[in-house]
Amino acid sequence: MPTALYCVLCDRVEAQDSNLVRLNISGLLARVRPTVSPPFPLTCNDFRVFLLLTDLERFLKLSVRVVEAATGSVVHVTRQVPISSPGDPRQLMPVAFRIHQCRLPAEGLYWVECLNEGTVFVRQRLYAEA
Repeated sequence: MPTALYCVLCDRVEAQDSNLVRLNISGLLARVRPTVSPPFPLTCNDFRVFLLLTDLERFLKLSVRVVEAATGSVVHVTRQVPISSPGDPRQLMPVAFRIHQCRLPAEGLYWVECLNEGTVFVRQRLYAEA
């Protein structure tokens, strides 16, 4: 199972042209607030889940899902993405998922969970507040 050194919710992740290992992360995200009335359901139009992975297996099948903590309901899921690691399990691998049109039904805590072949290996909190 991979280990996530970082699991960051953000607006953008950009690699520098001269150094693809050095990344710029902007718009860190921990809470979302609606700007319309009624406030919920809230649609998060676009954000990223950035992972910096190590302890890599040769082949990974990664996906991300968003789960409402109070109910355990999955409110969003990405497609599974097959990834081949470079071979050395100690090597670092950056991975970013785009989350588009994620609909949060109510105020509260949501878990953004990262999975390898359907098994959660890291999760991050996302709060929806009115």
